[in-house]
This record gives sequence, C-alpha cells and structure tokens, in this order.
Amino acid sequence: MDGSVVARGLISGGVIGAKAETCSNPAANNSPVECYRHIYVTDLPDVLNLHPGMQIAN
Repeated sequence: MDGSVVARGLISGGVIGAKAETCSNPAANNSPVECYRHIYVTDLPDVLNLHPGMQIAN
C-alpha cells in the first residue's frame, strides 16, 4: 500500500419506523449508541458517473 486513501462509498444505516437496538460504540470508549440491522451503501463511482463534473473536495 502506498498510503493513499480511496473512498468507495458512503455508509448509512437505519430505517424510518424501524426499532433501533442499543449497542456499544468501540470508537467512543464503548459508549451506548442506537444500532440498526440495515446498512445502506451509496457507491461513489456510480453517483459520480450519473453527475458528470461532480467532484469530491479535499
């Protein structure tokens, strides 16, 4: 690996009306957070192909 970073997609979760469960967040000292069983990924290359000229700023 050369140390570069590539963003492949955006991850979001949760469903409106769905019941969240409580789980622990390892990124925040295992503090309790709401978790959902569904994960959605928006594929960045697909979005960028649909919108020519759109760029991700640094």
